[in-house]
Order: sequence, then structure tokens, then C-alpha cells
Amino acid sequence: MSSHLFYENLPEIDNMSQFRRDVYYKLLDFINYLNTAKYARKKHSVKINYHVMTPQEVQQMFQDLNYRYYEIYGYEMNFGEESLNENLSHNYPKNDQSEGVYVKIFDETNRADENLFEDFLKSQSVVDHETDHYIEEEQINVINKYPLFNVIQLEREPNADSPYLYITPNIYILNTQLYSIYNLQAKPRRAHRPILRLFEQKENSSWPSVSDINPIQRWYFLDNNEFPGNSVQQDFVRKALNSPDFAILEGPPGSGKTKTICELVIQAIEAGQRVLLCASTHVAVDNVLEKLMDRDEVIAVRIGKKSNKRISPSVKKYLLSERTRTEKERLIEKLTELDNQRNSGQDYYLHILKSDEGESEIQRMILDNANLVCGTMLGILKHPDIEEERNSPQAVFDMLIIDEASKTTFQEFIVPALFCKKWILVGDPKQLSPFVDDMEVRKSIDGFLPEIHQIICKDCFCCWKHEDFNLIVAEVDEHIRDLYKRQLDTLELEYIDLDSLGALEELSNWIILGAQIIIGSPEQVQSIANILPNDAFLRGTGFSSQMDASYEYWKKNKQNQFTADRTKGNFGKLLAWRLILEYGLRYAENDLMRQELRDDMKVLKPLWYEDESLLEKFDKNLSNMKKVAFPSVLELLKEGFYENRNDRDSWHTVIKNGFDESDLIPRYEKLRYNHRMHSQISEFPRVKIYENDALIDNPNIDRIRKWTYPHYSRRSLWISVLERNDNRTNINFPETQVILEELELFLEWSQFNPNLDHPQRFWEVAVLTFYSNQEDLLTNLITRKYGIRRGINEFILRPYNVKITICTGDRFQGHEADVVFISFVKTTSIGFLNSINRLNVGITRPRYQLVMIGNKKFFLDQRISPILHNLAQIEGNISLETRQRK
Repeated sequence: MSSHLFYENLPEIDNMSQFRRDVYYKLLDFINYLNTAKYARKKHSVKINYHVMTPQEVQQMFQDLNYRYYEIYGYEMNFGEESLNENLSHNYPKNDQSEGVYVKIFDETNRADENLFEDFLKSQSVVDHETDHYIEEEQINVINKYPLFNVIQLEREPNADSPYLYITPNIYILNTQLYSIYNLQAKPRRAHRPILRLFEQKENSSWPSVSDINPIQRWYFLDNNEFPGNSVQQDFVRKALNSPDFAILEGPPGSGKTKTICELVIQAIEAGQRVLLCASTHVAVDNVLEKLMDRDEVIAVRIGKKSNKRISPSVKKYLLSERTRTEKERLIEKLTELDNQRNSGQDYYLHILKSDEGESEIQRMILDNANLVCGTMLGILKHPDIEEERNSPQAVFDMLIIDEASKTTFQEFIVPALFCKKWILVGDPKQLSPFVDDMEVRKSIDGFLPEIHQIICKDCFCCWKHEDFNLIVAEVDEHIRDLYKRQLDTLELEYIDLDSLGALEELSNWIILGAQIIIGSPEQVQSIANILPNDAFLRGTGFSSQMDASYEYWKKNKQNQFTADRTKGNFGKLLAWRLILEYGLRYAENDLMRQELRDDMKVLKPLWYEDESLLEKFDKNLSNMKKVAFPSVLELLKEGFYENRNDRDSWHTVIKNGFDESDLIPRYEKLRYNHRMHSQISEFPRVKIYENDALIDNPNIDRIRKWTYPHYSRRSLWISVLERNDNRTNINFPETQVILEELELFLEWSQFNPNLDHPQRFWEVAVLTFYSNQEDLLTNLITRKYGIRRGINEFILRPYNVKITICTGDRFQGHEADVVFISFVKTTSIGFLNSINRLNVGITRPRYQLVMIGNKKFFLDQRISPILHNLAQIEGNISLETRQRK
């Protein structure tokens, strides 16, 4: 069937050829970005040398960790009466196959790319042989990481035949997204017409009205009309059931979004509909399934791996593999029991069940009968229908519900969306945005300018940004030298132009030595080589071996590390991380870093372009790339892309500018009540982040969150730690020590005061940080102090009635805990802590107590980020000195 016939089958289209062109070109931005990302991933297969550590070397590493603590801070980590050796022998595995091995990674050439070690220390798995394809069965999972020592703990020992470990690119996800967009572009089904309407010019399209044609007879989860916000939740369920296309639910943390989803699922199933539920995290999916699994009307299937430790144990019986196995065993047992009483049809079916085809038969039966299928946005790709029918997706589900849709891009959304007839988006734009891979953004930017133009833009920007960034350009091509000069003139930077000077020997040595920038031909530069400064970056050819050697020595031993760190990478990298960070600050009004980033990005452009259309093309390419890579599908539909909200372009579409208010209101509700946090915890995010428009306290919340823990004067406070951290590794030892001591105090209380509201009488404690290296350190130290972990980052301390989770703030979105400790790590720079979305996630996780551990004075004194300054003004502070005196 040709593409033309697919479009002819679509309803409500007046000008078919114009409509096809519009859809084709609007989707082309997504296709170009995904193809670039795919190419970047393929090129990013990297390798590194490794050495399997002996038990003695492992023991020495942990001893060094303790000694380093003492050397830097003057005190040892307190592990009670047990000696370090006893801790090691009790809590740390030997190098055997069952427990994994410790591997030290290194680069024998000493010329490794600056990101190489970071890539391996962040990777979840590696392989021990070179390959172009990602094969899941060949991956060796990373159990733990020790960035201070460049050590990773692997689940098994690598093949000794290879001296390298490799990270192989996984492009399966990108391919699946591309197939989905190609299908929407070339082979749209009638059920996909509302998705295509997102790309139509608004003045040429109209959205159908939403009528209350399906009255609800009974409420299951939302049956308490006295509960604050219950009526709004009910209103959304009605809108979602009656909308012929989209519905959007927005709500702050703890406002009842999960409960609303549960009600919607039950009502849809009662109406005979099949529901596909997806979310970006396992916890969001499992939270819904756990609340629904006892309902008789729900026939649920969970897509995922049994071995995945992030899937809740309580829902693993619903995994497709488990349901297939148990159902197959049950049927074989029942048919076998019939023995001679079986008829020929039953004999045949028993034969099929015992054959290789039996599993697929049972699997198909289970999938066809399920009325609720659940999985993460990544895991759902393993649904057999999505895997096998990605070239011709059919809308077999009546409704797609995406929880945490504020973390889901359009290209992620479209994969399951094509298998559905209606789309429900649930999330909070004030929490985390979709994860953006800076490598993919960088590779996209690399295609926007010729390479030499990128080099010129980067060099001139570094000179403009950093006074101590000195540059010597020795370039054969006079045109390229001229482009340097034109860019520098635009930036009003002074330079020595050797082309315009007469006798070079007449140049004063002091002028040359004091110059920030020198530009000339290789011959001109060589003629004054003996008086050129050694502390300059060399660009071009023709430098003497002595100059090259002097430059390499200076770069390795003498250069300003602050400047060096901020000038690493090519043009694409310098622009990419600024674009990502600036987008993360889109809600941060009056943030000085946001303005600084915008100023930087203006200077990074090729300002010498005389043809304004070339600059406009560059800006348009950047804007199109950002519209694909950065925003969530929820943000796009509700508000549009933030740069397009006030544009004067007459070509307005929903995907670019959001729904018009008249179309949004019948499809949208916002939950406003806080049912999670004590009022002293919710006060700051309510006022400073939601501007009193959401997170309004449930009138009973303080009574619900009453407890007797006496250690803190307020439910939200700081423990101020003034010592500096290790900025290079984003590790803060003093803050880890404070957390260990605060945990010990809490455990002394909790062992005699169990949580009577918890089914296992546990208090749930979360230890959060914004940096993965600090997370790894905390995990290692708490493991040593309290015992072997239950899961990836969880500890169950039954004698103390406590469950501890250690996590980055980003990964803890969707979770909550009774007590939350946050380690801020930074003491001399704010990093990305001024992201309102990231801070919001961290400080809204607790029910009873929030304890922020960091250099409060630094955050209070800095003026770059208003949100951090305001956070540091929260009353209630335990200084480290005060704490130690107690």
C-alpha cells in the first residue's frame, strides 16, 4: 500500500498534498536528529586497558580510602569497634565468580581522551571483546564504581584473552524511534489522525469537542468527596475518558497523580477498554500496578526482565515471562491429569504446549486477554507486538497513559503511541525534564558549520571568555587568517596581526610577550619563535619542535586548571553543554548564570558572516535541534517549546506552540494539594517554585506527619559543613561523615520506635546527592558500616526498623521517603545545582523530615542563583561545630 493511499484513508483533510508536505517536513527535524544521534553512538565505541585486582589490592584500596579521609580532614571514618580488616572480610566479596571482581582501568598510552575514564565509570555494563553491535547477553554488568581509584566492580571476570574492556553502542532504541516516525510520516493509520493534527497549521485544523457522554456510576479510588482535591481528580478522569484524543494531568509532588491514574485505569477497564501504561522509571509503573493488582477486573501484564533489580518484587509475578511460564505449566498439568479422557483436540493442544511453539502460543493468549499492559518507556520496546510489528503498528490499545510524561520526549512517546487510540499524559513540568545526551547534541551541532569555522569560533570565544587564554595562530591560508581577524574585531579583542606589520624584527619583545593573540603565516610566526610566550595555545602548522615541546610541558604542568577545564572540547561541546544547562534554567528568572550562558552562546556564533541568512540558518538549525532534543511531549502540548511561546511566526502548530486555551481546557486539569510533606517542608517549594499556585497543604497534613523524633528543631533544616570538597571529582568527604553520624543518631531512635504506618514497620530513609561520584562513595561507606545491600542501592536494617536508599536526586524522582538527607557537595561553585527542576525533585521527596547537608554560607553568599540563595535562607541550622559539641 503506497504512502498516498494511507493518507487518502485519513479523515478531515481538505488539501491532501499540502497536508502531506507539512507532515513530512515537520517530522524531518526529528528524523535528522535521531539519525545524527545514531551516527554519534556508532562512532562512540571506546576501549580501555584493565587489570583484575587481587584480594590484597582490593583490601589496600579500602584502607587507602580510610587513610585518605584522615590525611585530608584530620579524622578517620568511624566504623565502631570493628576494625577495617573485619569490615572488609565481613562485607566485601573475594574475587570469585559469584560475587564479582574488582577491575582497575587505565590507559597504557597516557593519551586517553578526556572523557574516556568518565565514560567507563558511568557505564552500566561493558564487554570484553570488540564488536560493532550491542548484544545484551554479552554485556558484563557493573556492580559498583570507585572513581577515586578508577576501579569498577564487575559481576564476572572478563575474558583474559583481551587486554581491553569496551563500551558498545546500543542503537536499538534510536532505530525503534526512527521506525515509528517513518511510519507516522509515510504510513499513518486512521487512529493516528490526532497525532498528525499536532503538526498541522492551527488555522487549517480544528480539534473535536469533548462531551461528557460517559457518566461514571461508581468511584473506586476517588470515592472520598471530603478529601482535598478529590473533585479535581474526578474531573480529570471524566475528561480523559471522554476526550477523543489527548488529556493532560499536571500536578506537583505528592498531589495524587498516581491515585488518579489508578482510578482512570479501572474506569477504562470497566468500559471494556485495553490500557497501555508507561513511565520513564520502574517505580512509577510499579506504584500503579501494586495498587491495582488485587482488583479482579484487572488482567495485568508487566513487560520487563525478572533479573532487573529495579522492578518491585511484588509485581514480578505479572512479568510476561513469568505469566507465560506459570500458565504453560498449569495447562500442561491440567491436560496431563485428564489422561485417557482427553479428546483429540486436547491431545493436539497438549502436544503444542510441550513443543517449541508452546511458549509463543501461551504468550499470545496472555497478551490478547490482558486489559492492562505496563512497562517503562525503554522496557516497553520489548513488548512482542512493538518488537515484531514496528514496520506496521496497529492501534490495538484503546488508551496510552504515560506517567512522568514531563520526562518523555516526543520521539520516546511516539513508539508506544502508534499502538494506541488515545493518549493521556501525566506529569509535572517543574520536575525533571527529559534526559539529554550531550554527545548527541554535540554531534548535531557539528553538522551546522564547516569544521574550520567551528575552530575559529571556539578559539576566539576562549580568548573573549578567559583573559589568560593566549592564542598563537600560524595559518597558511590567508582567508582563514582573515576570518580570525574579522571574528576578533567583532568581539573587540586586540591582537598582533603579523600580516600588517613591516619588519618583524622591529617588534618589541615586550609587546609580543604581553600579547594575548598573535596571528600570522607559519613563516612569520617562526621568525619570532624565540620570543613567543610559552603559555599560549598553538593553532596551525609550522611550529618548531622546541615550541611544540614547550607548549606540551606548559599544558601539562603550568596552565590554569580553571581555564583549561572550561576550554576543553571542540566547538560543539562548548555550545552543547551551555544549551543543555540554559534550557534547564528556563524557569529560573533573574538567574545570572542563565544570562551568562546566553551571552556566551551569542559570542560562540560565526559573527563575521556578512550574509544574515547564514546566521539565521545557523540559529534555525539550533532551534530545530533543541525542539527535538530538549522538551517533553507534555510541555510541548501544554505550553509549546519555550522559545516559540511568544514568536511572531504565523505558522503555529500544537507541537511548536501548544494547544490553544479553548482546546486545552476540556483536556486538562491541575492538581494543587500536597498530601505528602509536613508543611514546613512544602513551604519553600510552594512559594519559590510553584508561586503559591500548587503544593497547597492538605489541612490535616501536620497531624498525619506527627512523630516523636527529638533531634531536629524543624522539619526542614540545614547542617552547615564549611570544609571544601574535591571539585575535580565532585566528592565531599566531610558531608559523608555528617550523614553517617546523622544516620547513626536516627537508628538509635528508630530501633525502639517503629513506623506503625508501614506494613513492615520500617522507616524509609533516603540519602540523596546530585553527583554520582558522591553517591558511589556514600554507597560504599554505608555498605561497610551496616552490611550487604539488598538491591542496587538499598539496605534493610531490620534491627533498627529502617530501609535506607542511596540515590542521585534525579533517579529518585517518583520515589518518596520518611526522612531525606541531601548532600550538596559543592563548596566553591554551584555546578548545575541552580536548576529549579533538579532542586525541586530533591527537596520534595520527604514525608517527615528534610535535612540538607552542605556549605550553607557559600550558597547564602553567592549571587549567581537566586533559588540557591533563597534555599540557604531556610530557618533552622545545625553548624558542624554545634553538632560536634552535642
